[in-house]
Amino acid sequence: MRCVTPCQDPARPPRVIQLGLAQPGPCLLCAVGDPSRKPPVLKYPGALDETGRGLHLVGAFSDNWGYTALGDLGKAVWAIFSTAPRPASPGSGEPR
Repeated sequence: MRCVTPCQDPARPPRVIQLGLAQPGPCLLCAVGDPSRKPPVLKYPGALDETGRGLHLVGAFSDNWGYTALGDLGKAVWAIFSTAPRPASPGSGEPR
């Protein structure tokens, strides 16, 4: 899937990003590619900041994540999510 990000600066053209999903066994692999060569940086936004939480969410919901440099093509940020059922934790409100 290819998406075009909204352009915040009219002088800059929109960037194309790519999304890929694969299920290589008992997990789901999600990868987002973009043309930037800069590695992803975990930020620590303030309570009222509107950006900077994406990698925290990826880290909280995924089993593992990272990125792969793609040379002149930019990079791909990936996350792996287990598809195996997990037992309910005590106090979660879910039946065991």
